[in-house]
Amino acid sequence: MPWYRSAALTVVVLSVAAFGLVRPERLYVSKVEFEGHARAHEAELRHLSGVRNGATIWEVDVADVSASVLLHPWVSKVTTTRRLDGTVHVAVQEHDPVALLSHGGQLYYLDAGGRPFMRALTDDLDHPIISGLGPELEQVNPELPDLVVNDALWLMEQMHERGLVDRQQISEVRFSRTRGFTVQLAGSQPAARVLFGFGSYERQLDHLASLLHRGVDLSEPLHVDVAPRTVAIVRPIEA
Repeated sequence: MPWYRSAALTVVVLSVAAFGLVRPERLYVSKVEFEGHARAHEAELRHLSGVRNGATIWEVDVADVSASVLLHPWVSKVTTTRRLDGTVHVAVQEHDPVALLSHGGQLYYLDAGGRPFMRALTDDLDHPIISGLGPELEQVNPELPDLVVNDALWLMEQMHERGLVDRQQISEVRFSRTRGFTVQLAGSQPAARVLFGFGSYERQLDHLASLLHRGVDLSEPLHVDVAPRTVAIVRPIEA
């Protein structure tokens, strides 16, 4: 290490030591502050952090604090730092629910990666529902439920990105082992629905785009089946 770096490090160490001798109270934790939380309550995060009153800043294990705060169901990522003014700073990143998973009679929030992270709150259900999954799928293939969820999320995202159906217009995506995915749109009942068969989703999305370009109106109560390879089925839904 060059002499000037060694000297600088020595100055820093001696300064911190002198600071502790002159103002020892400043080495105690004076504040635990949280950043980035919206759904997780600060009191809950403070409790999970485990930082005790009277602890010195040097006693705080930032890795332990991060791991503990990460136990909160809304929290997906945590970074904890200590500051010489006695502050423990905890930056959190929360899950962003993109859909609801219906499973076992309960609804669960799903993140963009298709991972369920907590049971849905009764006052926050304004997300598309992915349904049709159950224990029988896991018995057929333990990986099948994850594949179904990821395909459903991908379909919704592609319909939105291509300008075919806005994400907020989708009410539900129902999976069937025999038919595939049925995308149920929101609106007055009966609302339009679009059926996608297994595989070749790009072709089916192209087929749907062609239908919309030719005047098919999904604001009307229509059943649109784009699974057939050559001819789509479009018929009105009886009230």
